[in-house]
Amino acid sequence: MNLRETQRLLWHLISAPDGVPAAPADPGRAPPGGLDAVVRGDDRLGAAERVGIYASMYFFRLLDCLTEDFPALHAVVGHQRFHELARDYLTAHPSEHFSVRMLGRHLGEFLEGHALSAGRPWLADLARFEWVLLEAFDAPDAPPIGRDRLGSVRAEDWAGLRFTLTPSLRVLEARAPVQEVWSAAAAGREPPSLAGAATALRVWREGLRVFHRTIDEVELAALRAVGRGETFAGLCEAAAATLGEERAAAERVLALLQRWLADALIVDLAGPP
Repeated sequence: MNLRETQRLLWHLISAPDGVPAAPADPGRAPPGGLDAVVRGDDRLGAAERVGIYASMYFFRLLDCLTEDFPALHAVVGHQRFHELARDYLTAHPSEHFSVRMLGRHLGEFLEGHALSAGRPWLADLARFEWVLLEAFDAPDAPPIGRDRLGSVRAEDWAGLRFTLTPSLRVLEARAPVQEVWSAAAAGREPPSLAGAATALRVWREGLRVFHRTIDEVELAALRAVGRGETFAGLCEAAAATLGEERAAAERVLALLQRWLADALIVDLAGPP
């Protein structure tokens, strides 16, 4: 075997979550004479056992990363089941990014079809919630506007006004109030049992702190409208479609803008062309 073939073989063995004995090389990668022809053993450890030391170190480091990134999920399912989940997940989604920070980006989607979610479909949403907390923390900085900036908009320009929100903003629509489980885990309390109840959350960062807030259907509709690039008039229409009354919708959108200012969500304004 040349160097490249040897590297591929060792990577295949070391990155297998079930360990070296349970992960023989593909026939096309198998070296003549077996692993003993590539890795030298001695009277204490054979070739597979020697490579297994590195395989165990690799897997447990990735397990530690997932545990750190998903502490509430870990608390809910327990360490042994989380260990098994990590093994299953890494089999389906081996680490492919140069940063282990990206390791868990598919975990929410993976949990949708995993046995752990049987009877608890909100586990996938809990993983997604913990992931968007990480995304919000890592998002680029953008200074928020002040109230005076919004106050200086001329009355005739309001209808065509567009809003840019902080890059850290994330919106999650969950099947249960998963933030309650996360809060309990963060405080070291026993995670509560959750009943299915649709919950919308927005997550954002101010400085070095990440916050989350539950939002109602009007705010959800308004945030979606902002995401589509809608104007203030478009936000009011989206709110009216939810509330069924235009005047009340405009008042609600104005109240939302005040809340978004207080939460440092608005980072830029653009008037009509």
